[in-house]
Amino acid sequence: RGMLLAGSSAGAMVLGSHMRFRGAWTPALGLAGDVAVLPHHERADAGAVGELWQSAPDGLAAALGIDGRTGVIGEPNGWRVLGAGRATVYRRPQWERVESGESFALG
Repeated sequence: RGMLLAGSSAGAMVLGSHMRFRGAWTPALGLAGDVAVLPHHERADAGAVGELWQSAPDGLAAALGIDGRTGVIGEPNGWRVLGAGRATVYRRPQWERVESGESFALG
């Protein structure tokens, strides 16, 4: 509808339908669809997060681990990674890293 909505750090976490908060999957605002946003992901062990992802609520399409100084932008046909880092996309049963400038689809 011509609107832009952005969030950073915890502000990005609340945009998905669920977020990881204090060790548990917690409902969030759902403005970014059926995803969970995991900010500051450059500090994370993707394998360990992949194991946590297996316990995520069934309705989640993916978890998006987003590095610092990096954004993931929703587009009509998917998502695009922009900035200095990359995104890690967790889908059951696997995960993949997406570099800046690349696009990916969910579902």
